[in-house]
Amino acid sequence: MLPTEVGVTFNVEYHQALQAENQRLKDENGALIRVISKLSK
Repeated sequence: MLPTEVGVTFNVEYHQALQAENQRLKDENGALIRVISKLSK
């Protein structure tokens, strides 16, 4: 593998990891919003 291929592979894997983390945070935020809205009723 060429160094540039390694960099591209790393960037793709890093991007996928960030997307997964972003989705996890969105899900967690949604759960927290539901809890807060129930507590504030």
